[in-house]
Amino acid sequence: MPTDRLPAILAVGLCSPLGATFAETARRYAAGERAQRLERALVGADGLPPTLAQAIPIAECRDYGRRLRRLLAAALADCAGRVPPPPGGWLLRLTVRPELCEHPDRDAFRASLLEPHAGLLRDLDLLPGGPAEALSDLAHAAVAVRDGAEDHVLVGALDSAIHPLLLDRLAVEERILMRGNPWGLIPGEAAVVMALGLETGEPAHGPGRGAVLGVFRGVEEEDVAAPRGLIGRGLAKAFARGARFLPPDRLLADLTGERWRAEEFGVAVARAAAPEAGIAALAADPETPALHLGDCGTAAGLLLPALALADPPPRAAAGPVAMVSVSSRETGARAVGFVERCGAGAA
Repeated sequence: MPTDRLPAILAVGLCSPLGATFAETARRYAAGERAQRLERALVGADGLPPTLAQAIPIAECRDYGRRLRRLLAAALADCAGRVPPPPGGWLLRLTVRPELCEHPDRDAFRASLLEPHAGLLRDLDLLPGGPAEALSDLAHAAVAVRDGAEDHVLVGALDSAIHPLLLDRLAVEERILMRGNPWGLIPGEAAVVMALGLETGEPAHGPGRGAVLGVFRGVEEEDVAAPRGLIGRGLAKAFARGARFLPPDRLLADLTGERWRAEEFGVAVARAAAPEAGIAALAADPETPALHLGDCGTAAGLLLPALALADPPPRAAAGPVAMVSVSSRETGARAVGFVERCGAGAA
């Protein structure tokens, strides 16, 4: 195994409800701004306009496939503006919600994402999963660079809940924030890409630079929609391994408003966060990006580490090492990652 290959996050490209670039999103997140707005063009299941966090207004783009393409295109353009693609283009490993990979038109969907970016992308691997799988793939890509399987990899996550059918599904499942359901989430959307490559030894500079220090995984065996026992054992396993790894300066968690996420996070902290690990104090008041950007689904798996590479909100610690905690509802996968921020803050 090569010992002189140091994989690094060289750039981040992002399109989110807080901005069409990583810099804008990071600046507005650090300022405490919120993207949630009533969408009066729609009527929710409770008869009221739903609260959404939109990167693209629904009145501007009602076609779901086109919405996803626009989100990804903005993130790719943002990343390419920070670091040039390698000769021949990047390999993009893109995690999307599983039904997009299981659809009969999967190949056509993949081609629709790849073809507009022939100069930037040499290929696109479409991977099914939620936020935990997206975060785990970031670690896999870093290992591939470290071990010499790839010199450059672009890792991405893409998701949107901004479509009438998806909003109706959330309402039927009693997951969306609405009258009579204070424990609901606010639907959002985002595309995030991270360019990984070899650290050249030059001083890191600019926003979005850093390193993947480690990702630890667990599996939740309970059905969070109808649990028969305690929720949180899977996340607690990941937390316990992370607590022995490195004391973080920041903690970002995908607490979206759903009750089960709060319950499992509490169990994980209680079971795994020993006082000497320095996590318990951070867990008492973690950063919760969903409060500002809504629930971005699969994209949250890279959105949280991306925000960890930028300036924190005023109330958060400003140290370089951040711990991020994400959970995939459908698959049961849980992941806790550690990233280190290098260089200047987002400007």
